[in-house]
Amino acid sequence: MRLAIVVAALAAAGVARAEMVASTSITVGPYVQDVRPDGFTVVFDTAGETSAEVRAGAVRVATQGTHHEAIVRGLPASTRAPYRVFVGGADAGGGDVALPDPKAHTLDFVVYGDTRNAGPVGPVLAKLAAAQTPELILYTGDFAPWGSDDAGWATFFADERALLADVPLYPALGNHEIYRDPEASRFRHFFVPPDDGRERLYYHFRFGPAEFVVLDGNTPSPAETAWLRATLDAADRDGVGHIFVLEHQPPLSLGDHCGAAPVQNDWIALFEQHHVRAVFAGHDHAYARMERRGVRYFVSGGGGAPLYAERTCSAYDRAAKRVYVPVHHLLRVHVDGPTVDVSAIGLTDAAPIDHVRFAAGEPAFAMDAPPLGDRERHGAPTWTYAGGAILFVLLGFVLRRRRPR
Repeated sequence: MRLAIVVAALAAAGVARAEMVASTSITVGPYVQDVRPDGFTVVFDTAGETSAEVRAGAVRVATQGTHHEAIVRGLPASTRAPYRVFVGGADAGGGDVALPDPKAHTLDFVVYGDTRNAGPVGPVLAKLAAAQTPELILYTGDFAPWGSDDAGWATFFADERALLADVPLYPALGNHEIYRDPEASRFRHFFVPPDDGRERLYYHFRFGPAEFVVLDGNTPSPAETAWLRATLDAADRDGVGHIFVLEHQPPLSLGDHCGAAPVQNDWIALFEQHHVRAVFAGHDHAYARMERRGVRYFVSGGGGAPLYAERTCSAYDRAAKRVYVPVHHLLRVHVDGPTVDVSAIGLTDAAPIDHVRFAAGEPAFAMDAPPLGDRERHGAPTWTYAGGAILFVLLGFVLRRRRPR
């Protein structure tokens, strides 16, 4: 009898321990967000309610719940900062973060996006990104097929786990993030952007020698435009060496969506006025380099979603084209003093798809651009109208032949 009781007790203890381990296992992460000169935020999800602790040097930050955001501050500025996550007292992994130096003259980062439906491309792209040893990642949007697709989000974070444990990702809100999730609840759950970006869904931050401005291109509003103007004015007053803009919908493009310039006209004027160094976007699943009135526009939507062939689009899109290649890729950006190098890197070890170098104070270029007129708003190729007229005539002829005599 006693033996039976002991066996039952041991079995119950084993079940309880198994349940505890299951509830304390990390399901997403850990990954870093909002890196600053003296710290960062570590984010992770656990299968059940549990206590956890993030340790970085002498700093200890306790968390509780199923979604954990540990704000780590007070680290030695501009150094490498290893951290570990402990869940239920057990070491659950960690990473090693490079804290930015506000006085630095160099910066390395990568740009990519549209990884939804990435399949086998996802892990390859993550390894390729890690190989560039970036200090940060700009993500152009569209993480999953739709915003409430929990399996799609889980796949993204599984593919990128090793990379995001060390390197902060700064995302733009894509249209797929609000498809079937109009409040962008998953986007707000997973990401901790600076500058109230979780609430507004647009934000800015400084990292080394650059100012990064992240826009919500889904619903441009007068309030966002006013904020953009004030943000760019402040960067100019502070003498920031480089201004980079990130958004999902490209102002200029030749993919299936064409450029969003007509609804971003005010933004484009501000980009030109404030000498924005480059605008990075996704949405069209390809690589493109476009140039208009002193500003370079890069489309980087080749993260794994089905590729888009080049189409005709509007006159201003066609005039801005320098390169368009439907290929899975990422962008590697290197800043060194006044100079910026951008390379489009494919998934193989072949030569870069494209490379361009430019610098502050360079002569004006692509100034003879056509106006952003309403007649070109939808990017309809000229043959569309002629084709419609022909089809109308043919339809009338067929109906006339079929009319009773």
